[in-house]
Amino acid sequence: MSNILQAIFTSTSSGISEGTNKNNGNTESSFIHHLDDLSTLYEDDKNKFQIVNNETIINNSSSSSSPTKIISSPTSPIGSMSPINSNYGGGNNQDNDTISIPFSIMDNIGFPIPEDEEIKKEYNKYKNSKERLKFINDCKEQWMEYFMTQNGGFYNKVNKNKTIQQMIRKYGIYPNYRNKIWCELNQIDKKLIENEGYYKKMLQVHKNIYNEAEYQIDLDLSRTFPQHVNFKYPTSKGRLQMKRILIAFSWRNPYISYCQSLNFIVATLLLHCDEETAFWLLVVLLEDILPMNYYNPHLTGVRIDSKVFEELVKNRLPKLFNHFQQLQLDCSVFCSGWFMRCFIDVFPVETFLRILDLLFSEGSKILFRAALAYLKLYENDLLNLQNCGEILHFINQSPSLLFDHTKLMKNMFSFYVLTRKEIEMLRMKYKEVVEKEDAEFSRRRKNLKLFEEELSNLVAAEKNNNFE
Repeated sequence: MSNILQAIFTSTSSGISEGTNKNNGNTESSFIHHLDDLSTLYEDDKNKFQIVNNETIINNSSSSSSPTKIISSPTSPIGSMSPINSNYGGGNNQDNDTISIPFSIMDNIGFPIPEDEEIKKEYNKYKNSKERLKFINDCKEQWMEYFMTQNGGFYNKVNKNKTIQQMIRKYGIYPNYRNKIWCELNQIDKKLIENEGYYKKMLQVHKNIYNEAEYQIDLDLSRTFPQHVNFKYPTSKGRLQMKRILIAFSWRNPYISYCQSLNFIVATLLLHCDEETAFWLLVVLLEDILPMNYYNPHLTGVRIDSKVFEELVKNRLPKLFNHFQQLQLDCSVFCSGWFMRCFIDVFPVETFLRILDLLFSEGSKILFRAALAYLKLYENDLLNLQNCGEILHFINQSPSLLFDHTKLMKNMFSFYVLTRKEIEMLRMKYKEVVEKEDAEFSRRRKNLKLFEEELSNLVAAEKNNNFE
């Protein structure tokens, strides 16, 4: 059986159609019905994986005259799975059956194999390891068991509780369920209902109005995952969606408007859910989960958290902190970029998705846990480096090789205790420090402007004297 067909089987086998469940509750017959639909449409030797119109497609040339069937996926409750389309993409073959596959259930969420030889070697080594395959299987079984025994079925809403917290900490979220759980843990369904038509109207109302952020957004679109088919070209579906979401948010929240790094966050969300859902997940992340001042023009929240992180390093990793101090290395040099991106494209895909799972379920303290866990994991390596250049080079390179996310997760919840209360106290402490820095910066900028004006007046007066 092809890998892609297995992916479809996984998607359909993890739940049952809602209609069948309501009518007779026969889960076994419903599951078999899904498999029969798939086996009728697809034969192993005829499956072709290709990209058509910027979407992932399974193409099947068949002589069967049976009509195209729509297969609903219980793993995609908010529209991430498209129905089967007949004769998609044109051509002479009128018997093509195609089915769109969400990137979220593909290996590496649709990203190609890394080109860098060292990274590629580690990627292939981990991808085919027994440990990874066992983890994926355990993760799938645990989530299926949870839905059947504790959640009363797949279609019941998942709520935040201790069981869910422990599940996500230990296993992350199984890819088929990531969209559902991100949304349900953060009340996205409620936002969609209460704000019906809001996103579309936001774009329509401001359609012909100049937006200061648009120029920077346009520059960043081409820099956002250019290797991924969903964002590769100016007309790629994902790139167009990303721009609309970022423009809409900039109008919704002028305090933030747009900040670099948001493009990577939105792109990642779009690989898991539809456009409007991605917009509301972004709203929740920036307005509820992270401090409101995180992405403001002065990056106040990021600067505060950088100072908070440095104190946490001092308390939790004192040897490493002293080493950094001796080399006059400020943690903000590397951690501010991590925090702004929520570690997206810092670690490999499976690793940063585990962090996002925790971020959407437990909140912003996860950023500190992930950063501390990374430093703990590589503490000995960092202590052996004797200058800032070597350390920063190591910190820029080593995260991209951390494919085994279980190592990071174990460190995140093992060697120290970190509470939300402690984080909030430290944020209040360093808020005052950052506000004083801003006030001093503002004072210096004002004095510089006065000096420039005085200098300009002196130059003008000198010219006048010479003319006379």
